[in-house]
Amino acid sequence: MELSLLKKSGLFRGFADREIVHALGCLGARERGYSKGEYLLLSGSPTGETGLVLSGSALVLREDYWGNRSILSMVGPGELLVEAFGGQADESLAVSVQAAEDSRVLLLSTGQLLGSKTDRCQLKARLTRAMLDILLAENRKLLFKIEDSTQRTTREKLLSYLSRQAMAAGSGHFTIPYDRQALADYLGVDRSALSREMARMAQEGLIAYERNDFRLMGAGDA
Repeated sequence: MELSLLKKSGLFRGFADREIVHALGCLGARERGYSKGEYLLLSGSPTGETGLVLSGSALVLREDYWGNRSILSMVGPGELLVEAFGGQADESLAVSVQAAEDSRVLLLSTGQLLGSKTDRCQLKARLTRAMLDILLAENRKLLFKIEDSTQRTTREKLLSYLSRQAMAAGSGHFTIPYDRQALADYLGVDRSALSREMARMAQEGLIAYERNDFRLMGAGDA
């Protein structure tokens, strides 16, 4: 188990090595590998389990009856699949989680933590507080997604997203985690329409890009 990575995650930040080992026992942790495109969790499945990405990345998404998907977030190494947190026993997952690339994930039975069976787990209170902090942070990310995806036009949606990425990077030059299809699914637009708008924005000198690498052009930029 890569304790150095786990110690950097929000769930185990501040934990000593022995505390992490104990916490993993409380959470019934087990490691599993997934191939690109494979589902880690499926919408409609029982709640009670989530995952912490060890390597690779995963997409948290919703799919309708016809297979159209909306991406809620991408989760990378050291991050938790927050939307899959366990709830009531009779609830089912409202999202699916799919490997965006070959990945390794640490599956955690968070439903166990919330039940009375783990009352003897000495770290229960700390783990529960850590999960609450992660949920609050993820809620802010979802609010950002709502702001981006509810803009009126494809250009406005894209500019809202790219502006936020630039501010987070502290630079007008940054890399985004999504490929073109995933970005379209995240923003809720047609991929062809997105590609056309990006090409127009580049011609107008608003942006420059190469695959996932973007630069926002301002006064004095070339």
